[in-house]
Amino acid sequence: ISVLGEAQKLTLVEEYLQRMDTEGLQKDTYTFSAAITACERSMEWQKALDLFESMAEKGVKANVVTLNAVLNACVKGRKWRVAMEKLANARSVGISPDTISYSSVITALGDANRLDLALKLFDEMDTDGGQKVLSAFTEKFGKKMKHSAKKKLVEKMMVLEGIEPIAW
Repeated sequence: ISVLGEAQKLTLVEEYLQRMDTEGLQKDTYTFSAAITACERSMEWQKALDLFESMAEKGVKANVVTLNAVLNACVKGRKWRVAMEKLANARSVGISPDTISYSSVITALGDANRLDLALKLFDEMDTDGGQKVLSAFTEKFGKKMKHSAKKKLVEKMMVLEGIEPIAW
């Protein structure tokens, strides 16, 4: 599935998944993650979302890799609201979002020019790796942010990294 996904052969991925159903083969988290990534690479955010949501119906537990794959599909599909919803619901289904999760959604918010929501999301973030998230902010919002917002981001990143904040 991963090789087909890299080649953007989504039709073949779908056929493979159908064959697994037909032959009674069990799909696991890795199978779903690879299929969702294939959807993301093929710019098919809705198919990625459908697969992600079908995991629970089939009794397959999603993980952070699967979450990130669906978030990236939403980003590419410019569906920031869906990405925000999936990120917000992640913990309720036992997934702890990581730096990649937050960076993906912040990228989507940047594409949508939603600095307000990105700042709120950054403030709620409780994962380390703030540098990667800060990079997503800088790339998407750098010129649009006021000095006070930039200062707040740096301070939050320092706290997340376990560094004593600077006395400005």
